[in-house]
Amino acid sequence: MAFEYLTNVPLEEARATYLAALRQAGLSYRTETIPTSTALGRVTANAVYARISSPHYNACAMDGIALDAKQTFGASETTPARLKEDAFVWVNTGDPLPEGCDAVVMVEDVVQEEDGATLYAAALPWQHVRQIGEDISAGDMILPSFSMLAPAALGALLESGVLKVEVVSRPVAGIIPTGNELVAPTEEPQAGSIIESNSTVFAGMLETWGCIPKIYPGVRDDPALIEEALRRALAECDLVVLNAGSSAGKKDFSTDAIRQVGEVVLHGIAIRPGKPAILAHAQPAGRSVVPVLGLPGYPVSGILVMEELFKPVVESLTCQPAQPVEFIQAAIARRLTSSLKYLEFVRTRLGNVNGKTVAVPLNRGAGVVSSFVKADGIIHIPQNTEGYEAGELVNVQLTRSRAEIDRTLVITGSHDPLLDEIADILKRQDRASSVASSHVGSMGGIMAVKRGEAHLGGIHLLDEASGTYNIP
Repeated sequence: MAFEYLTNVPLEEARATYLAALRQAGLSYRTETIPTSTALGRVTANAVYARISSPHYNACAMDGIALDAKQTFGASETTPARLKEDAFVWVNTGDPLPEGCDAVVMVEDVVQEEDGATLYAAALPWQHVRQIGEDISAGDMILPSFSMLAPAALGALLESGVLKVEVVSRPVAGIIPTGNELVAPTEEPQAGSIIESNSTVFAGMLETWGCIPKIYPGVRDDPALIEEALRRALAECDLVVLNAGSSAGKKDFSTDAIRQVGEVVLHGIAIRPGKPAILAHAQPAGRSVVPVLGLPGYPVSGILVMEELFKPVVESLTCQPAQPVEFIQAAIARRLTSSLKYLEFVRTRLGNVNGKTVAVPLNRGAGVVSSFVKADGIIHIPQNTEGYEAGELVNVQLTRSRAEIDRTLVITGSHDPLLDEIADILKRQDRASSVASSHVGSMGGIMAVKRGEAHLGGIHLLDEASGTYNIP
């Protein structure tokens, strides 16, 4: 295996370069026709047109009497219209409008008589009548191409006689975990072994984005076995994720294996975590181009690369628009340093303290997947930036809603396991609330409260005279 230095391509350039390479190679989506009743959440492949009108007959819109409106012209409180039994027809909502009638009078406005009915107000032509095509006329476009089919849309399609609809196929996403050290979650891990959880994380992300994930059996660190697994996945899937082995170490075989079956577009992105990502594609015989993503083994790195670089590819295959990303400004609760070489992503908790949004950075290790579980947002530290000082305003990409952030209790200071129990109790009492805690030491907590960057500060201070901590 030939070792090589990774490139260091800026994120935006890498994303644009990869998408352009895939389009040039012929990236395209598939379609299928399915029953309308099963199409919830799917995306229309083409414009959909009504086969019949809705309603397809003139329908009574109220319970009451159907009649020819001319019979009632001039009716008033002083000169009511008196109708014989053969001058009207009793109808219920949804009934076809009887022949010779052009209006319906609500039952509440009808005074029933032994030999007919009396009206004290004139009816208007087509009053309380749903005319043919009032909602949809035959031939009308119901939905344009690439529309998400919501529940109401399914109703509109069925009402207009569309029993089957052509939709964009859900791409099959193959996930190949690699590494001698991997063990199944059901196995008891030994020293040096790693529980294989990344595939489940990536499968969940891909399914959320509209894919059908397919997790393959784990592959050992053997170039021939990795290549074999890749060829199998390429024959069965619309896109492939190869997890781990994307760096340049002695057991990192992903790059060479991908080159045996396809083309590497980029290897190495100027982001942290996630630098060793591989952006590639392959062209299996008789099939469209298949995007291939080589991920670092650390879970946080993999999640970020999936979000930033592979999600746009999935959106192309599912014909869905890119989801808007919301940023807010927040005062950072502690100093953050950064390398000048990378765009760095730091997971953070957020809370509103005295009308000010405060960011409490979480542990930023590439293997700390729990930081994503706890995060309310992600701080972006641009390339060529050394970091931020405590109290400085930073841009934060939201991963939770502002409403949730406004109901977050910010606690900083000394670590205490009791804080987690408090957070659980609070969640049980008020499901919309949460606790954001950071461990910066007792003095750090005191200063954070003083600066208005936390609601509470946890303190464990040593009394030098007695040699004990501040236990009440």
